Amino acid sequence: MHSINLTLMTRKRFMGTVSTFFFLFLLTLVVTPLIGPTQIDLGKALFGDMAFGENVDANILFLARIPRILLAGLAGAGLAVSGGRAPVSAAK
Repeated sequence: MHSINLTLMTRKRFMGTVSTFFFLFLLTLVVTPLIGPTQIDLGKALFGDMAFGENVDANILFLARIPRILLAGLAGAGLAVSGGRAPVSAAK
């Protein structure tokens, strides 16, 4: 409905807002792999001395949690694009 008008919103404020949301995005990417029904040790998952097949923490992280996080990000991006586009096309 409303588009960002850079004459009303200063460039400095706009960049501050974008930077804040980018920081929150990065924080989400770091925290979400640690949330789940099974606690994993991130150190063992990333730097474990065991083989990948024997490292349960690495299997949970790389085969279950990371793909779900990436898929959720793609779904969210698709919803954001379609939601941002819908009012523009409906106005015509």
